[in-house]
Amino acid sequence: MKNLPGFQQLYRSHKTLVMPRLFLLIWLAILVAWAIMLAYLLWRLIATRPANQAVQSAGFAVVQIDLPTPTLSPTATTPPLPTATPIPLTIAPEPVSLPPAAASPPNTAAIPPTPPPGGALITLSPDPAAVGWTSSIDGHSHLGDNKIHAGYFKGHVYHGAIQFDLSQIPAGSTIRYAALELTGLSDRNLGVGGVWQLRLLTADIDALWSSLTYDRLRTAAIASTLQPALPADYLWQGEVNRFVFDDDQRRLLTQRLESGLISFRLDGPSSGLDNLFTWDARLDSPTPDDLAAGDEPPPAQIERIKLILVTDALNYVVVTSTPTPKNVLTLAAQLNLDGTPTTLPSNWVTPIIVTSTPTPATSATAAYFNQLATAEAQVYGTATPIPINVWTATPTPLLQLLPSGLPADLTPTPTRPPIAAELVGKIAFVSDRVGSTNAASGRYVFAMDGDGSNIFLLSDPTVYEAAVARDHLTAEQTVLAFSDKVQLETGQGTGIFIYDYLSNAAEQITRFEVGSATDPAWSPVQDRFAFVADNSGSEEIWAMNRDGSGLLQLTRDAPNAIDHHPSYSPDGSQIVFWSNRTGRAQIWVMDGEGRNPRLLHESSYNDWNPVWIKYTDYVIRPLPGERVGPPELE
Repeated sequence: MKNLPGFQQLYRSHKTLVMPRLFLLIWLAILVAWAIMLAYLLWRLIATRPANQAVQSAGFAVVQIDLPTPTLSPTATTPPLPTATPIPLTIAPEPVSLPPAAASPPNTAAIPPTPPPGGALITLSPDPAAVGWTSSIDGHSHLGDNKIHAGYFKGHVYHGAIQFDLSQIPAGSTIRYAALELTGLSDRNLGVGGVWQLRLLTADIDALWSSLTYDRLRTAAIASTLQPALPADYLWQGEVNRFVFDDDQRRLLTQRLESGLISFRLDGPSSGLDNLFTWDARLDSPTPDDLAAGDEPPPAQIERIKLILVTDALNYVVVTSTPTPKNVLTLAAQLNLDGTPTTLPSNWVTPIIVTSTPTPATSATAAYFNQLATAEAQVYGTATPIPINVWTATPTPLLQLLPSGLPADLTPTPTRPPIAAELVGKIAFVSDRVGSTNAASGRYVFAMDGDGSNIFLLSDPTVYEAAVARDHLTAEQTVLAFSDKVQLETGQGTGIFIYDYLSNAAEQITRFEVGSATDPAWSPVQDRFAFVADNSGSEEIWAMNRDGSGLLQLTRDAPNAIDHHPSYSPDGSQIVFWSNRTGRAQIWVMDGEGRNPRLLHESSYNDWNPVWIKYTDYVIRPLPGERVGPPELE
């Protein structure tokens, strides 16, 4: 049967089908084994994943809350595999940096203590020319600036610089309390983190302050660091930062009374990202140009930089000035006197005698004096407190009972003399070239020729004040120009008004839509006046006619420059003014129409508020029946 051809063919066909099926079953079994193995591994992976996630979450939590770096090395444990020993899975925590120390609150020691009986509470303000900043950007000092920068900005380091004059306090005084206060101006460039500190420098730097450089200030020796150290969280615009002296620092301050100077440096971050803070260095209210966009000016009544002292009774030795010899023979005789002059004690002082301001007799007089005080505040800024060596003289009684008859030496009180004719044509101005510019302590006023030569010390500052007041009136003294508050679309500002004494009428002349107009000064030969306005974005000098026509902008400076206090020459062809366009306050002059501006006198000091003297008469009192000053404006 097997030999049959049909059977052989069927057998070969069956054998061909059986062999592939066997191989197919073998491969299928292998695939199933692989699938089981993969499923098992997948199950193992799923079983160990929650533990791993817990470790990673813990590490993430550590980073987020900035805890100290842990020393953990978590290991994911797994049940033993039937075919291999599992390898432990170790997840190391990410490195974590320590957070900065918690910022201690700024020193908010309450108001200064009450002075002891006979003691004094003294507030000192620095000379504007002794306050500012230095930077690695140029290596120079920027003393006399309106700002104090400290920190790091655009790759450069900034240090603040402050120096106080202590000469008002006699050496040997006992200081019971001392604090230095600063007021923030702008936090626009403030970053994250960082610490700002106030350093009291050794006395070596005091005498070099006028020639300060970045390197000299940066490397100055530190006598002590005042507390607190201020973190960025306690720096913002308008905030008052108070640094209270401890016992050792008060002893250092007492030692500095001998030399009369004390200097400080403000330090901030010196590397990293931009992180810079700015304090206010102005002695009066800041202008919009002093603030960054979006900043609001601090309250005007805040003294922005001050050194507050509480002392025991100040024991002065009063020394009066030696009269100037009347002639050269007297001087020669004094020089030939035998003996050695007595050395002045450290606590000597020359008294400044002032008289009480009389009470205004009428409400009109009171209104006039109020407006005069407002004008002086606008021109000179906030007055520095009266120095402590000022005494008010006891007024002499108007009527004195005489024993009998009249004394032989009784003479009439002389009439106040007019401005000396020799001063006409000269330019008087205020300067810091010899020290304090405090009006109450005898502001130093100088004069120079109209071409900027021959600087003189003006011994009688009332002449300067009379010339400034005289500039507000026309040549005939019939019309007064003054500034007062006006309501603008954008808020309140100031404008220029004129008051006609003949018609007893006041009229607003300037009508700018924005900004303020101040400092009017009449031309002596035209019905025209110059003034200062900031409606263009900067404080520039303008001019216009009495009727409001002929408005002309005379100066055009950079946005950070200011031009102030114009005054016409006696012939009306030129205008003198002061500007900080060179980096410090200097006296400039230009033609009456604003052409040919030029620096009249270049100096290393700050000179400002010039007036070109052109009249010999004082501001006269109105005749009976006329008003004493401009009326109160609604």
